[in-house]
Amino acid sequence: MEFENITITDQGVVRLKTITIVIPLYNDREREIEVTTSNRELIHIAINRQVLLNDYLRNSEFIYERILQILLRSADISMDDKCLFEDWNYHSISFKNFDGRKCNNKERKLFYTNKSDKIFERINGNKDATWREYMNIVSYDPCMQINATVKNIMGINKNYDK
Repeated sequence: MEFENITITDQGVVRLKTITIVIPLYNDREREIEVTTSNRELIHIAINRQVLLNDYLRNSEFIYERILQILLRSADISMDDKCLFEDWNYHSISFKNFDGRKCNNKERKLFYTNKSDKIFERINGNKDATWREYMNIVSYDPCMQINATVKNIMGINKNYDK
């Protein structure tokens, strides 16, 4: 199991490499933080945002907290922007600039097969397939670093400290 990174864009079926996340600020409506990232979990959330972020029958607050934690640990965001995290309106984030490469025939067929399975699940009344898949990935991913240290959050290189 791994996070999805294939979706349909204007280019057709595309394997995403990066997305841009736009984070509005509460106290400065004229300013937004934009971050371009290759984080697979954030790409997965962007692809499945309707089910993961907007279906309030599920615990979407868990997903928003995951996004906040990932962004605070990310080297893609400046320390200045991280220091404004208390002003982030991360419940109103948006995604844009889905950038990637067109899938080859094999990747496209696999994508269609996976989506056909989800369509079948939905037709048969299972509204939770995407949510359950995400939660399974998060629960069993050994690479997840839930408890990052302050040094990791600040992006301080250990060699620099010596």
